[in-house]
Amino acid sequence: MSVDAIANLAGAAKDFDANLAILIARYGHDKYPTNKIAFTTLADLYLSSDDMAGYSETIERHKAHCGEDDTYFHNLGVLSLHDGKLAEAIGYFEKAMEIQPRIDSLGDLSLQSYILGRAEDTKKHCNEILKTEFHSADYGDIAKYLLSCIEDTPEHQKAVQDAIAEKPFEFFYNIFRILSLRAHRAIEDFDDKAQFERMTRAANVPVSRPQTFIFPDDGDGEINLENGAWISKPALGHGGQEVEIKGAPCNMNLSDGRLIQAYIDNPCLLFGKKFHVRVHFTIADFFQSEVFLHKDGIVRLAPNDFDHDFSNPRSHITNTSLHGVPETQDQTLFQNLDTRLVWTLREFLTYMEQQQGVSDIFDKIRTEVKHVVDVLRAENGMFDRITADWKTIPPVYMGVDLVIDDQFKVWVLELQKRPAIGGQWPMMEFILPFFRDMYHLIHNRPENGQPDENIWVRV
Repeated sequence: MSVDAIANLAGAAKDFDANLAILIARYGHDKYPTNKIAFTTLADLYLSSDDMAGYSETIERHKAHCGEDDTYFHNLGVLSLHDGKLAEAIGYFEKAMEIQPRIDSLGDLSLQSYILGRAEDTKKHCNEILKTEFHSADYGDIAKYLLSCIEDTPEHQKAVQDAIAEKPFEFFYNIFRILSLRAHRAIEDFDDKAQFERMTRAANVPVSRPQTFIFPDDGDGEINLENGAWISKPALGHGGQEVEIKGAPCNMNLSDGRLIQAYIDNPCLLFGKKFHVRVHFTIADFFQSEVFLHKDGIVRLAPNDFDHDFSNPRSHITNTSLHGVPETQDQTLFQNLDTRLVWTLREFLTYMEQQQGVSDIFDKIRTEVKHVVDVLRAENGMFDRITADWKTIPPVYMGVDLVIDDQFKVWVLELQKRPAIGGQWPMMEFILPFFRDMYHLIHNRPENGQPDENIWVRV
């Protein structure tokens, strides 16, 4: 099997089984140890899984076979970024560029120089990106954006506006995807569901959370559960993978890397299907502690009708990865509401008011997001690590995953750091309006400082 075929196979497996994808990519790297595609496939999978030990090991394996080439130094730079060592990262990217000009190193050089306030270096690298024939659309977007922030000239502003006019959604997505991935580590621990549970407990804020057990705070080994239903999931997992649901009485294993949470087994249903809601908010001004909640969001339904047979994940797990490629290809996501597996929050709220006579769901969502924000405020140093100067550090934005029960109570399941990064079409159609609105919120604030109340609400 060729290295390209192995890389494609690992990529196809990623959305359904991250561990399998890594095994496939590891096989490819073992078989083709000097091939950069094999290396990059494996390294990217470790990086996206936040397995920095695996990522670091892969870098050293590459060095053993290929020496200190441009790929080696570039990935040392990425590793330094992960550790928050921006100046050190710049040094590695510069070494990579000395050996072999490459767009990813050049892009990181421009962004890290910008974050460190090195305006002249930023302009130099951005102009180099725009001159090269090998720059991709996303690095071209980031170069135009950074130049417009530094110099704010009519020429640079026009370049940004032309990019927005040509491909509006892609431009906004590229900006926030790259900025959030490469910017800073202020909210790094918030991918850890166990860490968010600890923060919630310590803050003593009335977040509506299902009862949750975490390791090692609540012990380890088998936990005896006598009432209701329970879900066990990875503390750092994503994509609906490695999830186990059981009805009580049952025993579940609480161990390092997993948590156990009471399962909401009386969910509100849409056309017989369970669903969850994701909303997004941005922390927009440290000095005034402004946080804005976007008034739209995403509602994702499980593929199968809800029942109490917990052995069938397609009746319970609402992550889009379970929808399957055929369903996205045959436009299931875009058919009528009674057959669609993804709704906008606005569609859902309108449906609930018109068909169910329930009109206060968004107010409840806003209350729970406020509680989540209060937890973040209580975290020592959290807001201190977020600057108000958008032209120095890109904005922090987060997502909150919620479930609604049949009494219309809103429950907070998870806090998501940088949600939708690496998302796939057609799901991105539902997410990109948020990036567009966040861009305008930051760069086109009205003189009175009030955002458009039809789009944003303070929390």
